[in-house]
Order: sequence, then structure tokens, then C-alpha cells
Amino acid sequence: MNIKQLIILLSLSCLFFSCGEQEADITGAKNYAKGQISFQYPGNWKVTNEIGAGEFHNLFVETPGEGIVIIQVYSHDSTQDHEQYAKDFSQSTMGSMPIGKITNSKFHPIDDKATNELTETFDIELFNERIPHKRRYIMKTYDEQCCYLIFQTSSEDEAKTLKGFELIHSSFELKPSDKAELQ
Repeated sequence: MNIKQLIILLSLSCLFFSCGEQEADITGAKNYAKGQISFQYPGNWKVTNEIGAGEFHNLFVETPGEGIVIIQVYSHDSTQDHEQYAKDFSQSTMGSMPIGKITNSKFHPIDDKATNELTETFDIELFNERIPHKRRYIMKTYDEQCCYLIFQTSSEDEAKTLKGFELIHSSFELKPSDKAELQ
């Protein structure tokens, strides 16, 4: 199993083993600072997985329910166009679900070029039920690296996770590499 398949499997498995979403606790926010990456995240969310291999770093932040934040850092040599990255990420999730399937994926144009945000809506079909979901892809560029922030939640839980997603987005920093590695 390669890193990309592992990342997809981990992100999708959280969709099925969740216990309902809670409001993001931003008043009890925690700080994450490791290697080049730092950000704040809600007190009732947790950093669950961190993978670093050479020029690539991947980090997961999970909500108490089924929401997830995926942070991926690449060197500029490995960076894709924002829209192409989002479509490739989405396509890679299509066939990787152990049960159920993703359908009705639609990308919506970037509303505000300054935020560099792309939105995807899709359904997860499981046991003849369709659960609408939303993914937001945000690209941040730095001198030597590029970072993609992916925020995913069910549409019905979006109001409970939005403040947490915004906290991570607004506080996210990537320090210059100085050949620093995530540990």
C-alpha cells in the first residue's frame, strides 16, 4: 500500500467510525507546533496521524464526529495546479472506500481569488442512503513549499465544524524549511 492509498483509507475510515458531531470548541483551542508547521485547532478535536516522507508531509486533524482536516505540504517541485490537485485528490477517493461509494461529485468555482479556495460537493452512498458532503481545498504557497488544506465534513454538520476549520485556516503557518523536518 503506497502513502496516497494509506492517506485516503485513513481519511475515509473516520467517516464510518464516528459518534456524531459536536460544536467545535474554539474557546479551549490547542496549539500544534512541530517542525515547520504550526496552527491552532479546537480543544475537542485531535491530531491523529502524521506522515512525513522526504519532501512530502501529511497531517490529519479529526473532529469528534466525521469531519476531518488534511494538511499536505509539498516542495514546489512537486506542486500541482490547485484545481488539478483537488480533482486528482477527489478522483483518488472514488474507488478507495472499503464499503459504500462516492457519487455526484461537483466542483464549484473559486468565489474569491484572494482565498484561493475550491469547493467540492459529493454524496457518500452507504446501504441505500445518500449523505451529502462538502470538501474545501485551500492552497497556500510559500517560498520553497506549497501547502494544501483540505476540510471535509457532512453537509448537515458543516455549521458545527466551520469555526474549527476557520481557526485552523486563519492560524496556519509554515516556517521556512532551513532543511527542518517534521519529527
